[in-house]
Amino acid sequence: AAARGAILRRERLYGSHLLDWRKARDAGAAAGLTDRRQSAARAAKKAENAELSRLQRENARLQAELNKTQTALSIMGKAHALLELLSESADAVAMPNSSSPRRRRR
Repeated sequence: AAARGAILRRERLYGSHLLDWRKARDAGAAAGLTDRRQSAARAAKKAENAELSRLQRENARLQAELNKTQTALSIMGKAHALLELLSESADAVAMPNSSSPRRRRR
């Protein structure tokens, strides 16, 4: 016990440090051996960076999807306008002059 106390004093450690390390070792958490003051801040920053990265990827994916949808809507609008023009011109060709008699087939 005296030797252990001498080692603790020499290394400037407390007996509570040993208890904390044993608990961390038993729990299988090697991260428990790091300085808690720094690890909490680092863990928070790491989680924040991971969330930021995830949100940026999702934003890029949604922007690409929006661009595709807008392009598709533009094409659909142009196709609709073209079909309307074709329909109007087909109607005009089908009825050139309603007063002229139609020829009958024999």
